[in-house]
Amino acid sequence: MKIWALWPIFLNLGGITGQTTSQIATFYETAPLDGCLSPDVIGRCTAKAKVDLIFLIDTADPNKNIQNVKKLIKEISTCISISDHLTSVSLLKYRQRLNLGIPLGGWDKYTQSKAKLRQHLDAITINHPSGAEIISNLGVALKSTDLILHGPGASAERYGKREDVPTILVILSDNPSNDLFQKERDRLSQQNVRIMTVGLADRKYYESISSKPHNSNLFHFNEGSEILLSRDSILSAICEAWFHCLK
Repeated sequence: MKIWALWPIFLNLGGITGQTTSQIATFYETAPLDGCLSPDVIGRCTAKAKVDLIFLIDTADPNKNIQNVKKLIKEISTCISISDHLTSVSLLKYRQRLNLGIPLGGWDKYTQSKAKLRQHLDAITINHPSGAEIISNLGVALKSTDLILHGPGASAERYGKREDVPTILVILSDNPSNDLFQKERDRLSQQNVRIMTVGLADRKYYESISSKPHNSNLFHFNEGSEILLSRDSILSAICEAWFHCLK
């Protein structure tokens, strides 16, 4: 497909102004793909996007779900450029307590890199005794996420979200929360954090978490392997958020 043929889509995504079709076409033709599995206009967009991207893993399945979650994040990572002037990534795992795999910011090769992200993903394990009660406290996890983004010690110079950079929180879960989370969810939303959900629990649960419109922020599936189908939609969201900031 010709890149210039997608120009109307760009207008719908972010209302790009002041740029010609040829400028955009040239921009994407030169964007590095680095093995991106979506070698199209969206893949080239995310390679140049500047966003703060947080993955919050809240899964109880020690087998297939966590493996699919890992694969999804790895596939998304092939299409983004991690650097201090492009995309910053944070990896959080919550299961009764928060495990901060990669903080947001901290610009050195030991914390912000695709290799480090994949290393932390490979190290994640889910230890859940058979027959034990599954407990998910999304409210606590979101409060911790908020502190990482905006709390004491969070700063663009070291850690925390960057000013005037869109923030996307991707929650990957397979079980509803046992605690109250709406207050923490609303706080993040009021601070312009776009919340996307990918999961296997009841759809109504994800509707109460996700940003609107739900058709571009909520991805509900019945089988763990299906969550990989959300990859291109998440990449599109990264592209959309970045284009919106160009207006």
